[in-house]
Amino acid sequence: QTASSLASIALQGAHTREELARSQSRLTEIAAAMPGVIFQQVQQQDGLEFSYVAEGAEELLGVDAESLMKDASLLWSRVDERDRCIIDQVLAGQVEGTLSKECWFRLHMPDGSLRWIEAHARRINEGDKQGWAGIFLDATEQYERERRLHRAGLVFDHAQEGIMITDAELRILEVNPAFTRITGYEAEEAVGQTPRILSSGRHGRAFYREMWDQIRSQGHWEGEIWNRRKDGEIYPEWLSITTARDPRSGETQYIGVFTDISRLKQSEEELAHLAHHDMLTGLPNRLMFHLRLDHALARARRDGRQVALLFLDLDRFKNLNDTLGHAFGDQILRQVAARLERVVREQDLVARLGGDEFVILLEDLKDTEASGRVAEALIEVLRQPYTIENREYFLSASIGISHFPADGEQADDLLRAADLALYQAKEEGRSTWRVHQPELTRRVEAFVNMEAALRQALEREELCLYYQPKVDARTRQVIGAEALIRWEHPEQGLIPPNHFLPL
Repeated sequence: QTASSLASIALQGAHTREELARSQSRLTEIAAAMPGVIFQQVQQQDGLEFSYVAEGAEELLGVDAESLMKDASLLWSRVDERDRCIIDQVLAGQVEGTLSKECWFRLHMPDGSLRWIEAHARRINEGDKQGWAGIFLDATEQYERERRLHRAGLVFDHAQEGIMITDAELRILEVNPAFTRITGYEAEEAVGQTPRILSSGRHGRAFYREMWDQIRSQGHWEGEIWNRRKDGEIYPEWLSITTARDPRSGETQYIGVFTDISRLKQSEEELAHLAHHDMLTGLPNRLMFHLRLDHALARARRDGRQVALLFLDLDRFKNLNDTLGHAFGDQILRQVAARLERVVREQDLVARLGGDEFVILLEDLKDTEASGRVAEALIEVLRQPYTIENREYFLSASIGISHFPADGEQADDLLRAADLALYQAKEEGRSTWRVHQPELTRRVEAFVNMEAALRQALEREELCLYYQPKVDARTRQVIGAEALIRWEHPEQGLIPPNHFLPL
């Protein structure tokens, strides 16, 4: 009986040891399959020591399990200085009384790299065994991911550009503070809405259709767009829309990043204005005038309309400007510009070509006499006194007029004709106006040709002297001779001096 009982007890003990071995094996396999390294620490006289470390310690922690259970400092001595205080608190038992703990620390690996370790542990209290049981995890990727998210959050919150994120149905999911600053919509007002709340109405369906066709085909669109703020103000922005797809869920989101370019557009408009306007008077300059003249002539050709060009020059302005100074002259020119604009119609153009030269472009004239009436009104308004520093000054102006199509089909022809008419007005006493006549052009062309030929005559020695005797009427004796120059032109023959001396 006793022997049988002893055998039974021995058999049960063997089964128990076998079961424990199998359990231990299963636990070891489970520990090996865990993503981290399971450990157990117990309180010793010298502090906490590892009583168990699962496989994988060398790969994760840089020291094998057996060595670690012999000397825990092989791990703790490689903790980065920035995290040493955390580990010192744990090892010194400053967390007594807590049931669980977790911490993150940086660990210097044998190959020189730095790895983030995440530790989770629960307190154990089994008789004389007191300590911790837990797991070490590689948190490097998680830390980097969280750090990227943190940086992205900083960019999102502090970016000067407005950022708007929508789902596939274009419902707004999130906006950043810059979105609120630019549009005036708070986050809670925008979330759940669609970007249509910003629509200015300036773009048609074709614009948005083309935009979304490109986004869906290329995943990106960028360009200038006009939107509306919450207060109703319409403003320009530079918008970039990018498609973002979650690789795990497959969900599509759209990220819109935009910049308010109101100041840029204003600067562009100011530069364009400066490029096309006279800085002194604010009138259109020569460049703007030629653009408007070309357009006016194109419309006149198409519609069969008449156009008049008035070339205006202030009489003796240079003498006044040189005598009283350029600052005085600038004030006069500004007043002249203002008076000219008051006389003409809104659709007409007054431009300053430079100095004291102005041109007035009259479109859609019913008859050519209308330009004369305008010229008379301009001369009259410029005759009125100019008050500068409590003193009155008087000026007059002369005007030459040309008409399309009578005086030319091209802009240069009309300008030349108006200039010739202006020359005639000044020759005939100033403070008046003259309409271009074809005969004037012929005279001027003959004058120019004669001047050019005279220069050649000097080089070719075509000029010669004729001596005319001077006779005393009483004695009938020759008392001298008068030298008279003549031009022996090879084609026109002998040209008398009264034809070329004025040149």
